[in-house]
Amino acid sequence: MEPTAAERLESAYQDHFGRLLGLAAGMAGNWSLAEDIVQDVFASLLKHPESVDEEHRALVSQLVVRSRSRAIDLHRNEQARRRNENRNFSAGADPRHALEEEAALVNGWDLRNALRQLPDDELQPVLLAFFGGKSYREVAVTLGIPEGTAKARIRLALRHLRATLGNDIVDW
Repeated sequence: MEPTAAERLESAYQDHFGRLLGLAAGMAGNWSLAEDIVQDVFASLLKHPESVDEEHRALVSQLVVRSRSRAIDLHRNEQARRRNENRNFSAGADPRHALEEEAALVNGWDLRNALRQLPDDELQPVLLAFFGGKSYREVAVTLGIPEGTAKARIRLALRHLRATLGNDIVDW
């Protein structure tokens, strides 16, 4: 009996994960990001097993090409993010100062209560970023999470704080 596309992918995952991880790490320069890249590639193929080529060699090539493409996409996104941060920084927009100004307008007791309402996974990044003066990247490294996850948690925390305090706390 011929293996299904999902079975071929599972076999390819076991056989080639290490090789793809090495390729992605070389391109991304980061093991955590490389793991995300390879996981994304396999998850994408599992969602659409009909796109898996019938020949094993073709499957390996497809995995390599997709991993490489995903790493390039992430690299380009990172470059765009840096350009945006540099543009904001050169324009004098430092969101930490904006949050500090907003926090100064809020009663200290209200701010403490609002912070207590945040789940731990949102509280820690906000404390590190705004009250610890760390960048997104430093928050991610400190917490051992991907940078995108750190950003998302900070944004979500700010939305929760804004809703709780009723103020225009600036998204970072």
